[in-house]
Amino acid sequence: MYRVWRKPLSAYVDYLWVAEGYVQPHAREFVLPSGSLTLVIDLDVERVDAILICGARSQPLVLGTSKPLRLMAAVFKPGGGFPFAECPAGELQNLQVPLVAFWPSETAELREHLLE
Repeated sequence: MYRVWRKPLSAYVDYLWVAEGYVQPHAREFVLPSGSLTLVIDLDVERVDAILICGARSQPLVLGTSKPLRLMAAVFKPGGGFPFAECPAGELQNLQVPLVAFWPSETAELREHLLE
């Protein structure tokens, strides 16, 4: 986990996390509910719809851990996700929406920069 301290990103993002080669002896793992909007990027999937905006959750998120995971995420501060999702946060509760729905032309470029 990496706390974001530098502006302008620190005004929106609380912290970043990376899971590279994350593997477990069990086939799935539960991530506890969170009140935060999160941007999650699956670096192993080459489609732009593998970058998701995940709304606040009232139920656990289930990760498949039967194969190594390579993910990164930005967890937004309260209200910090609005410039990125451009809709009321309540509309995203318990949903995972591809970022391409909000940023149709920029999502592929973002993914390429992250892979570099």
